[in-house]
Amino acid sequence: MTQSTQQAEQRFDPRTLEEAGRAFVSTWCRSQQEVAGHVPPSQLHALETISARPDISVRDLAAELHAIPSSASRLCDRLVAAGLLERLPNDADRRLVALRLTVAGEELMRDVARQRRRDLAAVLDRLSAEQRARLVDGLTAFADHVGQARH
Repeated sequence: MTQSTQQAEQRFDPRTLEEAGRAFVSTWCRSQQEVAGHVPPSQLHALETISARPDISVRDLAAELHAIPSSASRLCDRLVAAGLLERLPNDADRRLVALRLTVAGEELMRDVARQRRRDLAAVLDRLSAEQRARLVDGLTAFADHVGQARH
């Protein structure tokens, strides 16, 4: 074990990680609130999921959201009523419905992403190049391990 690794392990305190996590989540959520404050977080999460997986079924969306299909369907009803989501026949299986963002839904997701990038850049600009590189490396490793834990 290198000396820098030993020092890092000695400095590690779960409370420090919790505080850093809260700061990151707070910045992330503030962006959502500024742009999409009229859309509840559960609906915004659904829109983000559908944006990443166009034509997803309600059943698959429910699985992604860790919800029961009837709850996901009601959530979709509200998004359709808000003009952010559309339900389309699935080309492969007419019994299924494909979910897709409307133009307004896509615009909302672009606006949220743009605001997040601005908010994160405002913080990242205050870090040194080395701190930014370490942050990206750490978050990338964390994301890799989260993916492994899900599968």
